[in-house]
Amino acid sequence: MFIRTPVLILLAVSMAYPTLAQWNTNGSNIYYNGPGNVGIGITAPVGKFQVYGGNAYLWGLNLGYGTNPAVLTTDDNSKALSLQINGTEYARLHNNGNFGIGTTTPGEKLSVSGNVQLSGQIYWNWPNRTIEQVVQPDGTSIVMRFRNSMYTSDQNPNGGFDFTDPGGGSVLRIVNGSVGIAGIVPTEKLQVNGSAYTSTESAGFIADVAGQKRVGLIKYFGREAGIWRTATQKFEIGRVDVASLPGTPSVFTTDFYVGGDGNIGIGTNDPKGYRLAVNGDAIFTKIKVKAYSTWPDYVFQKAYVLQPLCEVEQFIQQYQRLPGMPSAAEVEKNGIDLGDNQSALLRKIEELTLYVIDINKKNEALQKQVNDLNAAFVKMQKDTCR
Repeated sequence: MFIRTPVLILLAVSMAYPTLAQWNTNGSNIYYNGPGNVGIGITAPVGKFQVYGGNAYLWGLNLGYGTNPAVLTTDDNSKALSLQINGTEYARLHNNGNFGIGTTTPGEKLSVSGNVQLSGQIYWNWPNRTIEQVVQPDGTSIVMRFRNSMYTSDQNPNGGFDFTDPGGGSVLRIVNGSVGIAGIVPTEKLQVNGSAYTSTESAGFIADVAGQKRVGLIKYFGREAGIWRTATQKFEIGRVDVASLPGTPSVFTTDFYVGGDGNIGIGTNDPKGYRLAVNGDAIFTKIKVKAYSTWPDYVFQKAYVLQPLCEVEQFIQQYQRLPGMPSAAEVEKNGIDLGDNQSALLRKIEELTLYVIDINKKNEALQKQVNDLNAAFVKMQKDTCR
């Protein structure tokens, strides 16, 4: 190692004591090849050259010879080595082995008070575990890359990166390309131990493949939070035959389906063109059909022609159903339109009401005739007895 600093070489050589020193010259060089040590300010130097009680000002200092390492040392274990320029200390090697830059009290193996500029890498144990600056393919953008070579093949399945809180609890952990938040050792690409929240409009969780971004849990401006999809994207909620997701399912059961046209299927992914299709039973506490244009109030209008009961009887005998009602075969094939069926049933009830009213009028007329005959018969009996 070479330290190139302007120095003044002070060598006190006493030529008056030839028995203590053997100095020779070689051209303009002067050297000592005696068996003893050289001391300045000390009568018993312990090394080949020792200065005591003052500074040695050197123009250059080469420590080490051949393959031997260069050594800066002190024989006092209680003292540190200080690197100074013009009396100002800039670095210190503490007697406990800690090295400080910009600090006289290094608390770790390397303590720096100030900024650190790197043009290379910081790595642990081997070069593939690094923190480094990387230029992106555009040749301009620069990112800081954290790289870790520890994978399951290294018998370190939970290795990776771990960002912790002051107590050492994991806040963010990256393992084999998966991310865990709040103490999770992730087994999926993203796992969160707690809730995930966004307070930004038009932001949320978007899931799809090939960068399509077609289905997402999003809060749009002026709209409620919900599951939103692109215009023609289909959407399903269902079950698969695996115990743990995602697995490799072979059976998919659709519980809820929304087609690209907005039609909804429950228990089916084929609504058959209907706005709502239910494959199975359904129960309601209330159901309402609105905006029905052919509600049968017209039955009670004077212009309505009520079919004679004899014709109704003939129709029933021939078709085994009421006129204007679908047959069993039609219901089995096409189902029942709830609005049409309620309208048809009400029409039959209203027609039945008209039949009853007509029969009641006829009954009242017959009852009047019976009452009149009874009165005439009683009068006739009274007249006969006189």
